[in-house]
Amino acid sequence: MIPTKPKRVRIRPPRSPAGTRPFRFSATRTEDIRRGYDFSAFTSLAERLVVPKNALSVVAGIPPTTLHRREAAGRLDPHESERLYLIGSLFELAQKVLESADAAQAWFTTPQLALDNSTPLSRCATIPGADEVKDLLLAIEHGVYA
Repeated sequence: MIPTKPKRVRIRPPRSPAGTRPFRFSATRTEDIRRGYDFSAFTSLAERLVVPKNALSVVAGIPPTTLHRREAAGRLDPHESERLYLIGSLFELAQKVLESADAAQAWFTTPQLALDNSTPLSRCATIPGADEVKDLLLAIEHGVYA
């Protein structure tokens, strides 16, 4: 019997219906991060979080003058895109855990006792802070945190 090579199977992520979300943060966006997200991703996330662009830029570590340059150029750099991905993916996790975009937005921008009375959004300014937000969301999801 002659051995045959295993067949290559291409797995594609499921597509969401057209028009449901203008920008989705997902693990399949690695190449987009390397290229730098389009500035509309920043605007879209600020709108979904219902926060001013300058507040989101502080958390993402983008100085105001740089933010204006990025808006004019229409593209973020890879480091800024990665920060935006981090914030956006945690916001999507909050939507999943809390079962609504409105509840996630309110939770994300309200001080939480478990985060030393800081907002989950402000904790996303650092990687360890983002880890705390993720851990808290997972605890809520599993009923550990009341």
